[in-house]
Amino acid sequence: MKKIHTNDTVLIIAWKFSWSTGKVLSISNDQVYVEWINVLQSKKKGSKHHSIHISNVSYYDTNQQKKINVGIKSNNGKNVRFDKKTGEVL
Repeated sequence: MKKIHTNDTVLIIAWKFSWSTGKVLSISNDQVYVEWINVLQSKKKGSKHHSIHISNVSYYDTNQQKKINVGIKSNNGKNVRFDKKTGEVL
């Protein structure tokens, strides 16, 4: 189970878009496609999203307005994501 899922809000922690937030559009292998981040414009092909490695993004909690360290634990036989600092299940 990965710590970042589709439709999560993430914070870019490295690269040229550092400290900007966006919504995850899709994940393939270890590559993440983030909304409005790393979009290349071309006159012939239109806009195209380029991926960012999953290690360069971090989960962003919109309620607390800060980056969250996410862990995975077993809860009644299912793996769930939780905030490592507060223990709250995401």
